[in-house]
Amino acid sequence: MLKKRLFISYTVLISLFMIVVLTAVNRAVSGTIDTQMESVTREAVEVGVRDINSLFSDMFSETLNLCVDRQLQAALTDFADQGGEAAGRAVREQGERAISGLRRKLTVEKVRLYPVRNGELYRDEAAYPGGGSPGRDEAGFPNGGSPGREPVRGFLAAPDLAGEEWVQKTRAAGGKFVLTENEEADRTFLRLSKVILSDDRDMRDLALLEVNIDVQILSTRLNQISVQKGLVYLLDDQGRIILPYSHYHQDGNERFGEGRSGAFIDRNKHMVIIRPIHTVGWRVAADVPMREILAAGSALRGHVMAISAVAIVAVLLLAIYFSTYISRPVIHISQVMNQVREGDLDIRIDSSRQTGEMKTLYQSFNYMMDMIGDLIQEVYVAKIREKQSELAALQAQINPHFLYNTLDSINWMAIRYGARDIQKMVVSLATMLRYSLNNGQNLIAVQDEIKQVQSYINLQQIRFENCFESEIRIQEEMNSCIIIKLLLQPLVENAIIHGFDEGQYENGHLTITGEIESGHMVFRVMNDGHQADLEVIQRILYPAENVKPKSYGIKNVNDRLRHQYGEEYTLQYRIQGDLTVAVIRIPLEKTGGEAYGGGNDSGGGRR
Repeated sequence: MLKKRLFISYTVLISLFMIVVLTAVNRAVSGTIDTQMESVTREAVEVGVRDINSLFSDMFSETLNLCVDRQLQAALTDFADQGGEAAGRAVREQGERAISGLRRKLTVEKVRLYPVRNGELYRDEAAYPGGGSPGRDEAGFPNGGSPGREPVRGFLAAPDLAGEEWVQKTRAAGGKFVLTENEEADRTFLRLSKVILSDDRDMRDLALLEVNIDVQILSTRLNQISVQKGLVYLLDDQGRIILPYSHYHQDGNERFGEGRSGAFIDRNKHMVIIRPIHTVGWRVAADVPMREILAAGSALRGHVMAISAVAIVAVLLLAIYFSTYISRPVIHISQVMNQVREGDLDIRIDSSRQTGEMKTLYQSFNYMMDMIGDLIQEVYVAKIREKQSELAALQAQINPHFLYNTLDSINWMAIRYGARDIQKMVVSLATMLRYSLNNGQNLIAVQDEIKQVQSYINLQQIRFENCFESEIRIQEEMNSCIIIKLLLQPLVENAIIHGFDEGQYENGHLTITGEIESGHMVFRVMNDGHQADLEVIQRILYPAENVKPKSYGIKNVNDRLRHQYGEEYTLQYRIQGDLTVAVIRIPLEKTGGEAYGGGNDSGGGRR
């Protein structure tokens, strides 16, 4: 039953605690995870946009460095002002040098430089760095050239370029960067173009620079943005979708809004995050279904539920273990106590394997059983002794009558011969004998105890030839009270023998008083003989364990007082002036009079 209760208690309490804690953790963690996943998605987009911005910034920066290259500027200026083979060769050399440096720093493929002379664009005759070579007309001018113009060896006029849209946008931009699309041989490039202006006050057009970047590079950067199974779009300045290819040139303004940026949830419950590419005015738009963002939270909730189930099972197992562990010693001691109830008093419990309170409990049980065994043995022995005493009392019943009759005969013979001292001693001895036996009872009336003491004093006065005087003063109310028999006689005997030195002392005084004080009877036995040594008396009353007492009289009185009335009731000795005083203080107990008397036996008749 105990094990079952412990198991149920542990299971209910710990399970409730686990359920409350895990529920709170599930809610808190799920909400945190959902918020965290949204934050992670936004951060991923931000990182990707920064990466693309960095790519364009590096491209613009390095391209701008090429445009302001002093050696290239000088060569282009000579080409524009003088023309000639040397100027063309210088443009080619400086252009190759500057473009080679740009290629080392950027991942670009086709870089073209178109020098300007007299407002017209020229193309490298050797198709540098990959352009066509359109041939010459009959006059020796480049195809499409104007008659009368001086040809430049190594470069041909390219009037066809002037009509292309990207060229027109670039020349109209006034030296700013222009980003357009360029499709060549089934490949798509982003064309970054810029007019190289002179560094003088005139700010003349010296050349047109064309840098082509493979869109695949941007696609790779775009695909690196992790958006939980969503899509990331690259939109140009007109809102057309450049990437991914599956949505190429679709209208992104209709889907994401014209010029819009920021983060919002659309009507399809998709999170849309739009960030601008400031360097070119393009935008990056991430489109992620909310269910994908919240999927991590759902998975976590599933994990929490699984952990909760495992935790509850663990709790049940722990409850079984602890309930068994705690209840086993209690159940064991309960079983042992049942055996004790059935009469097996020799059983003991092995406490060597226990610790703490259970070890103390087992040891206490063993100690209790040892004490019970000792008490049973004492009671058993006491019963045997009681039976023996009863038997001895029955056997000795005839002895007092024989003694009474014998003393009665001696008394009559003393009267016949006129021996009054002998007759007085015989009567006193018979009285002492009568009250000492007291019909086998331990308690006696105070008046009977006083009669016995008076008889003892009479005998001692005859023996010691009246060397001391005696006085007994007992309050009338105390005569019918109860006292232990033979309580005062040992004190009177001790006072006579040690106080009056067994008759060697003269004119001694012995006084016995009895008074009622605060519900107690107080007896005092006083003598003015030799003063007692209180230290010696204390050692007699309370001897050491390994010391055998030499005197039993007053020690017996002290022991009987403590046994009958309690430890606070003891025999006390004190010195008051010239007097040695023995004091007994006991509770006041009344009796009906003759119930504790000695009967009518006075020794005066024969039985």
